Amino acid sequence: FRSLKQQQYDIYAGSRADQSDFKPNSVQKWASLANREALTAAVMECDVIIYDIVEKLEEASFVIEMLSTQRLHEDKTFIALSSVMTWAQTPKKEPEPADEEGQPPKLPPLTEEDLRKRRPHPLYREVLQVERLVARKNRGRLHTAVLTLGLLYGEGEDVLHSYFKQAWEGIPPALPIFGDGSSKVAMVHVRDAATVVDLAIATPLQEPVVLVVEP
Repeated sequence: FRSLKQQQYDIYAGSRADQSDFKPNSVQKWASLANREALTAAVMECDVIIYDIVEKLEEASFVIEMLSTQRLHEDKTFIALSSVMTWAQTPKKEPEPADEEGQPPKLPPLTEEDLRKRRPHPLYREVLQVERLVARKNRGRLHTAVLTLGLLYGEGEDVLHSYFKQAWEGIPPALPIFGDGSSKVAMVHVRDAATVVDLAIATPLQEPVVLVVEP
């Protein structure tokens, strides 16, 4: 919200069912799927619509379908924030030779070129369907983008809080290692994710779905 407010955007937001009292001062208007007419009116006032489709799957589906049926007289941008869990069971690529002798082979990362091959975690199948819906609606004055975010960290922790706390306090002396320690978790700092959102607002993306993860 802070970044958008600094750019002189008026901000409308929908309240979260599990956090209905959380209302940042930067938000001018609230709307939700509970009142579809009010939600439609609020969305039609906006130039940019951003949805966390993991948290707001039904509402995001309603909004993108509604926008696609409207005769738009000005450009609108719909940005869907999704999760790399929609890539979770995508087949791995063939390993590449190691750079140095004696080192294990390198596993090439997945990229946007692998979109057609991707397979979601079973719990994220519906999220993937909404991603595809959003990507299909990118036409005319309606510009859409799907940003599949790695595990977010920074600006206050959630899932990773206990691990960061262990590192800060040095308790236990060594951080836990899961499995053989070779797994890599796709992550991205929340500020970097916000920067990508800013870029998607400023310039329509060339790819319908973009992976937003740290290298």
